[in-house]
Amino acid sequence: MSFSKRVVLKFGGTSVSTLERWETIKSICQSRLKDDTKVVVVCSALSGISNALENLIELALKGDYKPTFDKIQKRHFDFVDELGLSDGKDLISQDLSQLKNLALGLSLVKVRSPEVSARILSFGELLLTKVAHRWLNKTGLS
Repeated sequence: MSFSKRVVLKFGGTSVSTLERWETIKSICQSRLKDDTKVVVVCSALSGISNALENLIELALKGDYKPTFDKIQKRHFDFVDELGLSDGKDLISQDLSQLKNLALGLSLVKVRSPEVSARILSFGELLLTKVAHRWLNKTGLS
C-alpha cells in the first residue's frame, strides 16, 4: 500500500493511561489509515509518571528512591496487565532495571547532572512507546 499523506498523532497523559483510551487511539489510527494516510503515533508518559520520575531524582539525591521507583514499576506492570500483554513485563524489565540503576547511582554520587536528569525523565516516554508499539501490533496495527 502506498500512502499519499502522512500524519503524526501525539497522545499523552490521561489519553494513554487506560485500555479504553488505547482502543480510542486504535480507532483514530484505523480511520486515518482508511484515508490512505500513513500514521505515526507518538506518546508521552502515562499520566503522573513524568512527575514521579522528577520525584525519583529528588529522592535519589537524598538516598530514598526505592519506594518511588517501586510505584513507577508497579504502575507500568499494572498497565501491561490491563492491556493483556503477557510478555509486557519482560518487554520493559530491562529499561526499568536501567532506571533503577540510574537512581542508585544518583543516590551514591549525590550530584544531579542535566544529562542524567534528562535520561531519567525520558523513561516515561520510552516505556510507554515500547508498550504501545507491542499492543498496537498485537491488535493488528503496525
